[in-house]
Amino acid sequence: DFSRDGLRQITAVCRVMATKNPLIRRGIRLRTAYVWGQGVQISARDGDKKSRGQDVNAVIQDFLDDPGNQRTFTSQQAHEELEQSAATDGNVFLALFTSPRTGRVQVRSRPWDEIADTITNPEDDSEPWYYKRVWQERTDPLTGTGTRLRTAYYPALGYKPKFRPLRIKDPVSGSQLAEVMWDAPTLHVKVNGLRGAKYGIPDVYAAIDWASAYKDFLTDWATLIKALSRFAWRLTSRGSRQARSRFSWNLPTPER
Repeated sequence: DFSRDGLRQITAVCRVMATKNPLIRRGIRLRTAYVWGQGVQISARDGDKKSRGQDVNAVIQDFLDDPGNQRTFTSQQAHEELEQSAATDGNVFLALFTSPRTGRVQVRSRPWDEIADTITNPEDDSEPWYYKRVWQERTDPLTGTGTRLRTAYYPALGYKPKFRPLRIKDPVSGSQLAEVMWDAPTLHVKVNGLRGAKYGIPDVYAAIDWASAYKDFLTDWATLIKALSRFAWRLTSRGSRQARSRFSWNLPTPER
């Protein structure tokens, strides 16, 4: 498995390539267009208002139309941003903030750079328990000045132990006491994950070498054409018009 620092470096390179390299940038946009180009419609059949049961479709539509969820999860723009994050980061973390009184769920993505570790079941590494998040919190949001280091643990979606401590110690050091965000169970979506690996691997990572090689090919081709252009000349003799000769060189064009 890649180390956390190694994945952080890989992600940084993939983000730069997705922004700068036109081939990789075009590939991500093309895939995003194929997946999300026609949009997504979600509905539930259980929408009988005459029954005493809850209108499930109304609940789903309220969730999809929520302004906060639209901004981060359910809108077309959010779909495209999350698709790009999966391509460049290989991992997407979605925290489901749930109101204990009303049951309202608001989805917020957690930055991949802030996820420091994943704590799994000691007897089953395929069962995640907590996601450790370490980030710099702004103490003054208006001016952006002043920060403090915070650490919190987000329970994995579906992990519901009988005993739910409000704070836990770091499983590695055993000294740090951090808050557990039980009201924000988190879903981890990873791509290209190897068996037993905690995290996924970005799709862009496999294309970096090929994109760099094709960039070198285009650079060499431009150099070759520039060198051949020196032979595209025209010679005129000082004799009569009948003795004048003109020569031209027809340069090849690269195949598409």
